[in-house]
Amino acid sequence: MKNKIFPKLSVSMLLLGVTFAANASPIAHWGFDETSGSIAYDSVGAVNGQLLGGVTFTGVGGVVGGAVQFTDGYITMGNNFGPSSAFSIEAWVKIAPGVTRGMTPVSKHIPGIAQGYFLSINNIGDGYTRDDTVGFYSANGSYQTAVGGPTVNDGLWHQLVGVYDNGITRIYRDGQLAGSGWAGYANNGAEFIVGGLLGGGSLGANLTNGDLIDEVSVYGSALSGAEIQSIYNATISQNQNLSVPEPTSMVLLGLGLAGLAVGKMRRKNT
Repeated sequence: MKNKIFPKLSVSMLLLGVTFAANASPIAHWGFDETSGSIAYDSVGAVNGQLLGGVTFTGVGGVVGGAVQFTDGYITMGNNFGPSSAFSIEAWVKIAPGVTRGMTPVSKHIPGIAQGYFLSINNIGDGYTRDDTVGFYSANGSYQTAVGGPTVNDGLWHQLVGVYDNGITRIYRDGQLAGSGWAGYANNGAEFIVGGLLGGGSLGANLTNGDLIDEVSVYGSALSGAEIQSIYNATISQNQNLSVPEPTSMVLLGLGLAGLAVGKMRRKNT
């Protein structure tokens, strides 16, 4: 009897994680595993990115496979991923230690117009972010950027996820909720940019000096905290150089149920 219960519990816990991951399927994903050229291929959709300026594929050293390294350039996916009542944006970033300049790893926004969205690192001058924060901005006129910390300028890989859910914004750092705010979102015709914020023909709040980005995804839904934690866990499991996260509440619940079941079986057999 004891040999039968453990496989069932193990399978149930594994299926729990698989269910979270399956519910969080992206509509676009760029793994940046190319080793040459100027095209970043969308592995699940049809929106490929064009590398412009100082951007190169590393081939190695990414979260999974390779990544893209920036020295003032950017990647454009064109005017895509427009208005939606619920969506999520994910990016993994590796920023040099101690850097305090404001950056927008992913954006679809034109400076000076309160419409669009972007992920932010440090203070990007919107009145909410600071040097020690990460954030997610989404706006249609008025807004309150979702902001939280700590920042990610330590030379290690970190996951950032911005969630827009019918007027509510949330920013997650390494699978954990960092802050929330409120906003609207309307299409502004801006390009979807990886590596900065494009406006007026110039690039601002950009990554540079060897900063890295990997595993950028767009989701057509507002991801839950459990889904984001599951995506984080699945990604770091493919890279032994990344830190192992603390157990999630769902995993702890599963372990607790397993302990109760084992205790019950032991009492029954005595």
